[in-house]
Amino acid sequence: HPAYGTATVTVVDGKLVMAWSAFDVPLDHFEGDTFRAAGGHFVDQSVPFAVAGGKAVSVRLAGQEFQKK
Repeated sequence: HPAYGTATVTVVDGKLVMAWSAFDVPLDHFEGDTFRAAGGHFVDQSVPFAVAGGKAVSVRLAGQEFQKK
């Protein structure tokens, strides 16, 4: 999101972690293409991924959508 900066999702020790601003948000799979924040400031928030052609094209956290570049 242009006003909120860049978010990245990486695999750390076999689990997804979303990094955004000063936050590192570990993600646990919830259902389908949706994960849940597993700790930190955003704990228990839903983190849905939009998928097209088998690849993530965006992710949403705290009401902000981040598009894949």
